[in-house]
Amino acid sequence: VEAYPVIGARAIIAIGGVPAIVAVLMYGMSIARVAQERRVRELSTLNLISQTLRSTLDLKDLLLVIQQQVTQLLGVDNFYVALYDRDTEELWYPLAVKSGERQNWERRPMADRLTDRVIWERKPLLLTPHTQAGPNPVGLPPSEETPASWLGVPLIVSERAIGCLAVSELTTGVEFTPEDIDLLTILSGQVSVVIDNALLFEQAQHRTTQLETLNRLTGAITASLNPQEVLAQVCGSVSLVGGGQRSAVFLLNPGEDEVWLAYAHGLTEGFSHRHQKFSIARSKRTRCLRTGQPVIIPNIQISSLSVELVQLFRADGIRAFADFPLITPDGQIGFLSVFFDDPHVFHREEIELLQTFASQAALAVSNARLHEVTDAQLSRRVQQLAILEAVGRELSAATHSDQLFGLILDYALEFTHSICGEFVLYHPDTNVLEVKASRGYQTIMDTFPADHGIAGRVVLTRQTVNVDDVSVDPDFIDIRNGESRSQLSVPIIHENKVLGVITLESSELNAFDESEQSLVVQLANQSAISLQNAYLFSDATHGRDRLSAIINSVGEGILMVNTHGQIMLVNEPIYTFSGVPLDQLLETQLSDLPERVMQVLGYTRHELALILDELGSGQVPSADKTKFQVPDSTSVLRVLARETSPVLGQDGRVLGWMIVLRDETEEYEISQTREIITETLVHDLSSPMSAVIGALDLIEEAFSSEDRNDFVGHSLRVAQRGAQRVIDLIEALLEIARLQSGRMDLKLAPMKLSSATADLLGDFTLMANKYGISILNEIPSDLPILIADQDKIIRVIMNLLDNAVKFTPEGGQVRVSASLLSDEMISVRIEDTGPGIPAEYQEKIFERFSQVPGQRGRRRGSGLGLAFCRLAVEAHGGNIRVESPPEGGSVFAFTLPVGSILD
Repeated sequence: VEAYPVIGARAIIAIGGVPAIVAVLMYGMSIARVAQERRVRELSTLNLISQTLRSTLDLKDLLLVIQQQVTQLLGVDNFYVALYDRDTEELWYPLAVKSGERQNWERRPMADRLTDRVIWERKPLLLTPHTQAGPNPVGLPPSEETPASWLGVPLIVSERAIGCLAVSELTTGVEFTPEDIDLLTILSGQVSVVIDNALLFEQAQHRTTQLETLNRLTGAITASLNPQEVLAQVCGSVSLVGGGQRSAVFLLNPGEDEVWLAYAHGLTEGFSHRHQKFSIARSKRTRCLRTGQPVIIPNIQISSLSVELVQLFRADGIRAFADFPLITPDGQIGFLSVFFDDPHVFHREEIELLQTFASQAALAVSNARLHEVTDAQLSRRVQQLAILEAVGRELSAATHSDQLFGLILDYALEFTHSICGEFVLYHPDTNVLEVKASRGYQTIMDTFPADHGIAGRVVLTRQTVNVDDVSVDPDFIDIRNGESRSQLSVPIIHENKVLGVITLESSELNAFDESEQSLVVQLANQSAISLQNAYLFSDATHGRDRLSAIINSVGEGILMVNTHGQIMLVNEPIYTFSGVPLDQLLETQLSDLPERVMQVLGYTRHELALILDELGSGQVPSADKTKFQVPDSTSVLRVLARETSPVLGQDGRVLGWMIVLRDETEEYEISQTREIITETLVHDLSSPMSAVIGALDLIEEAFSSEDRNDFVGHSLRVAQRGAQRVIDLIEALLEIARLQSGRMDLKLAPMKLSSATADLLGDFTLMANKYGISILNEIPSDLPILIADQDKIIRVIMNLLDNAVKFTPEGGQVRVSASLLSDEMISVRIEDTGPGIPAEYQEKIFERFSQVPGQRGRRRGSGLGLAFCRLAVEAHGGNIRVESPPEGGSVFAFTLPVGSILD
């Protein structure tokens, strides 16, 4: 506020007295009122600006309010705010008004100007006509339009100048006062903080927008797994992240010291062609790969690039660029380049954002390339497996080894695109390799030693040998006059035995890669199984032929079915019995057999259905033996003996069922003839022998003891014993016949086995002791009571004991025992230490007049005892069998029901 002028009393009086005094006072009061009103306007403006500053963070709104209030308060129409960018050392003007009109001033570098000096010196600067007197009094550069009055105050935050707020007046006669400086200084204190906050807010919003864009673009480039699509997305998106008009992705060639242009966006064909591939040694272009840090070139004209590169970039219209390394967890894969048509200042946040984008792009490109490689490998593997599966089917279908050799070699050549090869078979007994198939060789060796050549080394080591350059392998045998450059030899191994070797040759170096080698190894593994199967098939075929010859040569008819009831084996006698051709029976279901075959087998369809049900459920059908009569093609009755048994595998699992038919017509006829003769003899001999015995008895009575000498007495006894044996034999035959016909009545009565056999065992013990044989009685006394014909059972035991003593050598023993098998059956066993009975005679010895050839006892038997034993035991409801343990001797065992069953 300006001071009132000092006027003396005398001057006032001289002017005009009291009126003059009043006028002076009125003038002073007017000035005071104006000052006060200005002060009120200033405070009101400050209050309004403070409210606006607190209500918004929008920089444009803030600056517009400040401009309107300041220009209105100071009565000026020139106003601007200049902000200082520390990163670029430039000034920029968010708001500028000249003569009441908005201006669009461009950014400029810092210079020696009023605004710059305010920012540097961080204090207000006032320019008035008085301060402009003299030559350049404030050190300003010459200007075409120097303002008459200019006032600028610094914008300071935390002792850091962020810009300048300035007003000016072009019209002379208007000057800014110190009060104006105070007002703008007070205002700048508030405005500085708010502008800084608004800038931070704008930066945060911009950063958020950038991150959202980055996130959206990252999602876009990672959404695809196609390498070309990903590269196109990366190059197309980088301009949205960090600006730039053109871009490119350069990738490293694995295993090679060079970089190639993978994708270009907006670049000319000439530029792309010249940058298609270049060495990493080009230091200025691949520096980011060596350092792992971005390379920033804001202006190629003032860079350290070579003249050649600068010219190359200028020719394509490029004035600035940046290279960002593409880094994955597994290492660098290349770099991303962003090109600008004009010199470009790269801000720190922009560089960080581009680095982040480059990292995401690196992962996306790496994943896409990995997926492409994996997908290609998977597709190739699927194709290989499909080929191997087809090869496997074809190899499995080949049942002759001679077919397999050429087939295997042809597939190996096809897999590897080889020009020649051979399949050799290894013979370990002669240590020779035999060539079984050959392709592409003019000279073929039939055999060669197994210790020669690379194939011989494979046989020795049992390892695959892949020779990239055969000229450096001393074992290589050249039979193509130097045309072969590489060789692959793979062993064919089955159960740790080398069967042969597949050898392939190529005219190129390093011809066989790992995938081809792996494929040939798998082919060799399949080939080993196929060869072994072919050998087994050949052996099985020969064995089948031999078996078929044997089966067809036997007299018995044989028919075998599997568990599904399908006929798998049938021989010639079945045709003889049935008259049905064998080819009509093979693979036919048992349930679908012709009636004639059913009749010959002795089954009804219902019986066969039950057997098939058992087979289908995994059960073992019970074995049976039976005899039946069927008419042959001439209506003559034939006697067939049928015997069935299950066919079991090594693990005891049921594999099928076998029927064996034996033609016993001749034996039956002989037996019938023998029966007739026997019955005739028995009938014709019975009466004469009774007369002979009666006559011998009369002769014995006619001779007194005094008249008989030793010779006559001995002769009579011999005649009587011989006649009695004939009578006993006749009686046995009659008894057997009655048992067979069922005409013999059993005299059943309670029988205690231990008591009934005591006397018999005692008598046999005395007889056996004479021969040095011991008899052990192990029949317990607490066995249940039997209801049986005691005479018949005693005679059975007597016959069995007589046989045991007859064939047991001196020093041997006979054991008689009995036990309760269940609540229904008792088992009686007679065991001896004789020579035993062969398995093939263990059934026949129970037939009449049957004896084991070559075995002679202490006395000759009639051959009827065991036949009687079987018939007598079976008449009681039991059964009898004989066994010969491996350690020797015989065991005759028969069973009898206990008394309650017979009741």
